[in-house]
Amino acid sequence: ASTTATALALSSDYAYLMVGNDSLDVIDISNPQAPSLVTSMSLPGPIYFLAVYNDVLYAPAGSRGLHVVSVTNPAAPALLATLDTPGNARGLEVADSVVYLSDGSYGVQVVGVGNPAAPVLIGAANTLGSTDGVFLYDEYLYANTSYGFEILRKIPAITPAP
Repeated sequence: ASTTATALALSSDYAYLMVGNDSLDVIDISNPQAPSLVTSMSLPGPIYFLAVYNDVLYAPAGSRGLHVVSVTNPAAPALLATLDTPGNARGLEVADSVVYLSDGSYGVQVVGVGNPAAPVLIGAANTLGSTDGVFLYDEYLYANTSYGFEILRKIPAITPAP
């Protein structure tokens, strides 16, 4: 069994760590001198990126799509939903109730998560190359693609920047 850590997110006194291909470990880091494992849960991957926003963990899971996990109680994380996406989900950014998901050759998928238990695809933006990561800055979304990067507007709709 692999023990390679592939992704990390921090929220309050907890670290969320993907280990191997399918284990999400929750670690109490309130005392940095003595971090302790709180619990583990199965979360199928591969997963190379994690983000926590408003007590919800978002995990792009390659061909499996987007996992949405409640971490309201870090000792008992609960899978709320998995949204299938057309491509290979690799990275994401969260703003308000929207997830911007890099989805490989399918560009950027825009996912509404106003109700995290029922995520819904609300839009998409094609990119010139395969998209591996997305980054929000001001009013723009930067997509890391196989051709470099592309700049897209973030809200209300994803469109090429002027």
